[in-house]
Amino acid sequence: MKTLKACLLVLIGVYSLAASGASAQTLVGLFDLDEGARPAAMGGAFAGLAEDDHVLYYNPAGLAFLRELHFGVLFESRFSRATYGSVAFALPNVGGQILFLNVPDIVQRDDQGVALGDLPYKQVGVLIGSGFSLNEDPINLEIPLATGLQLKIYRVNTLPEGSGTTFSLTPSLLWSEERLMLADLPIQALRVGLIAPDLLSLGITYGSEYHESWGPGFRAGASATLLGGLTLAADFESNGTFHLGGEWMLTGLELEPFGVGELSIRLGLRNLGPLISPTLGFGLQVGDFRVDYAFMLHPELPGNHRISFSALFGPPNILLCTLRPESCPPDDPVE
Repeated sequence: MKTLKACLLVLIGVYSLAASGASAQTLVGLFDLDEGARPAAMGGAFAGLAEDDHVLYYNPAGLAFLRELHFGVLFESRFSRATYGSVAFALPNVGGQILFLNVPDIVQRDDQGVALGDLPYKQVGVLIGSGFSLNEDPINLEIPLATGLQLKIYRVNTLPEGSGTTFSLTPSLLWSEERLMLADLPIQALRVGLIAPDLLSLGITYGSEYHESWGPGFRAGASATLLGGLTLAADFESNGTFHLGGEWMLTGLELEPFGVGELSIRLGLRNLGPLISPTLGFGLQVGDFRVDYAFMLHPELPGNHRISFSALFGPPNILLCTLRPESCPPDDPVE
């Protein structure tokens, strides 16, 4: 509990400092969207949960606590005009992801409103990251704390004067404890995370030589999984954005005859400046595969539907047994 209190004090202090002093700009677009269907249905509150194939995007330190290989794909039609999607993989200690946002059929016009043809516009992002536990050799600090680092590469493709490329480095921390008591309440898992998006970045310079800064930002999050399959999560960003979410894993429904091993219901809430955006969704687990759905309400624009497909591959297999030998006893066959 002393370790937990120390982590909470550090996170609160860093967040308070960032909220009071940070005034940096961020690029509006691809990385301003809550990635993934499961996190989106929970209002984007995932920096303090940081698991499955979304871990690299929200908190790369969570890669240190993975025990399986995760793979996921996502597609969304935004306002029936733009397309957004991603492909991601995450496994113990390392992960990678590609994201895209494409807006086709934009008509370019001159000052008199005469059409000059189509204007191409696409944003592409590449994420590569790693996470390592400080509770393992060779460091072995005997505390359940992990550190992570994310390399982000971002490209805007449009007319030459509006195109540009940049990159950034994002460090993060994640404290994770299982099976503990908090104020006489049994907690199955408790996590506290901190991520500093784009802490190290040179900004982006477009073809017109216009330069725009990128970051830094700060985001603190926490999650608690209670007995009975209920998970509560909350994230707070230095720019004033908050994310609140919950997930309830329904048990005792006897869905196995229908091929469904797990059913989860999710609700969330986040702010878009002064506006509030509620979210909802569900997840279906069938064997090693999962389908997630999210619906994001917007106070002024049409709502968005998002769906993702993911797969989870546990040990024994050659890759996981190499990265996590302790998860594959010598007597287990390796596929």
